[in-house]
Amino acid sequence: MIQTLATAQRLIDVFRSVDPEFSPGMIACFLTIARFDGISQHQIAERIGHRPASVSRFCAMLAEYGRGGKAGLRLITIHECPSDRRLREMRLTPKGQAVIENINHALAPQTLSAA
Repeated sequence: MIQTLATAQRLIDVFRSVDPEFSPGMIACFLTIARFDGISQHQIAERIGHRPASVSRFCAMLAEYGRGGKAGLRLITIHECPSDRRLREMRLTPKGQAVIENINHALAPQTLSAA
């Protein structure tokens, strides 16, 4: 159990290193985009169980736009869907892919001396 808690803490630390205010909703949104390249905001809302307006805010913070005068994190890009211009597709940026690499490293089995 201690090893599981240490792994969970390392995962939290990865997100906090990107932004100390990285919310659980933003984490769920980011991980969903990482799993499903090109996913729409509506599909994200369905998968993570948040309202579309909340997902829109999460995506704005994860992209370059930000909210409330705060710059975005630039972890994702938001593009118009070529087949349906009403939809927006979410994809990871190189910075977002680097966060995923950090997550994979944090989740890798650790030696006892490193824990």
